Amino acid sequence: MVRSRVAIIGLDGMSWDVLMHYLEQLPCLRNIISRSFLGLLKCIPPLTPPSWTSILTGVKPQKHGILSFVKYKTCRENVHYRFYTSLDVKAPRLSEILAINGFFSLVINCPISYPLSGWYLERQIIVYDISSPKEFICPSVYERYLKYFKYIHALKARSNIEFLEQTCKLLELRTEGIEMLLEETNPDVLVLIVSETDTIMHRVPVIPAGKYVKSFLKILEVIDELLKIVAKKFDVIILVSDHGLRLFLKGLNISKVISDVESIKPVHLRKVLLSLLSTNMVTGLIHYALLTNIWTYKLAYKFRSFIRKFTGKRAVKRDRRIQRIRPDPIDAADAMILYFSSNQTMTTTTERLKYTLGKYIIEMQTIRNSDDLYAVYIVPQEGLYLNLDPLHSVNRWDILWFPSARHTIYGIFAWYEKGLIEKPTYIGVLNNTDVLPTILARLGLPIPSYTDGKVIALPTISKQVAGQVDYRLIRKLKMIRHKMLYRVQ
Repeated sequence: MVRSRVAIIGLDGMSWDVLMHYLEQLPCLRNIISRSFLGLLKCIPPLTPPSWTSILTGVKPQKHGILSFVKYKTCRENVHYRFYTSLDVKAPRLSEILAINGFFSLVINCPISYPLSGWYLERQIIVYDISSPKEFICPSVYERYLKYFKYIHALKARSNIEFLEQTCKLLELRTEGIEMLLEETNPDVLVLIVSETDTIMHRVPVIPAGKYVKSFLKILEVIDELLKIVAKKFDVIILVSDHGLRLFLKGLNISKVISDVESIKPVHLRKVLLSLLSTNMVTGLIHYALLTNIWTYKLAYKFRSFIRKFTGKRAVKRDRRIQRIRPDPIDAADAMILYFSSNQTMTTTTERLKYTLGKYIIEMQTIRNSDDLYAVYIVPQEGLYLNLDPLHSVNRWDILWFPSARHTIYGIFAWYEKGLIEKPTYIGVLNNTDVLPTILARLGLPIPSYTDGKVIALPTISKQVAGQVDYRLIRKLKMIRHKMLYRVQ
């Protein structure tokens, strides 16, 4: 029986609202989507590392261990943090599971890929990701292709036009390298994540705000050319994103709840007046008008900085004790993570949040981050983002009227197979943990016994899966053997 070749293409931060603006000018992408099973991919939390890890492992962050960009740990009444590494990923990724089953994979820009000692490396090629501190391709015999894989974080563009032009050149270079790698290695499965889409939309927020930007179209045209190459070699193409990006008009002010728990006072009158100004409807409208205009959106940030400038030192002086509350430093998402060194403090804060803002919150999950640290995910209602700015801890409003372009929990999902259907078919809202078991079922492989996802009902997938296996144990045993055979970084 001939194996189906599968390509998973990740468009970081892409949402259907943004993609549909440009679809008519992207012939290959339009052809794929017009013949696909389409859905919304629900990603909680909508942060890049935990969401991509959930997509590629089939389990929630509580099981795979990646909660955000950084990992916190308490030590002698201080809180330390470091970036997550591949050694922190507790569940095997898709390419590792496929390697166990005899499939050969090419993995490009998979988040948290460093160091290689955290991977089961047989039957796969791994190209480093954008957050990796070191450039590598494993096996090292393919290192001659490193010159084609440069990422956007290395750019120092003076303007957004220069930034987009350089990004386009890097993507064209990477497309050339991917094409040559595919020709030489002929993998069964391709896992490719394009992170530039997210980076650009953060830097140019008018794009998720709904404005048509020609320079962004050029980036998408390069991605479209890449998809043409992929479509010639693979039978199944799966388009996914780890979250969406959109413009939120209102924010949920949780700063006041945190300040109540920590009993922080006094507050200067000047800070109170400026905080009232920052939540005023008129000020919000000015901010919105600046943010959503291609020529003036940079002024929106200066406008907000102007208000912050006069707040002096931080309006909130956080408690230095072991029980202090630590927010995640990543200010992106319509979801937020709060860290606690005390279970009691965490319980008090979550109860206060439920009591005061419960009507605005749709999900709140508590997670044991380590032996001495706890974490809580907070997800507000659709259309609201969360705000933990000390500037707003002094006012009593639940809703803040500052528009902001932020992450949304709904990414894209499109499942394309050659000759399967001739028109788009909507299959509803899916969880990001559903992607891995569905791919394994499509390839006729056992799904993980520990997965939090389910197999999506598609015509080419049998209703009865080939069984369930604990791939965590198998990977652990095979990695012991693997480390004796390979020299890893």
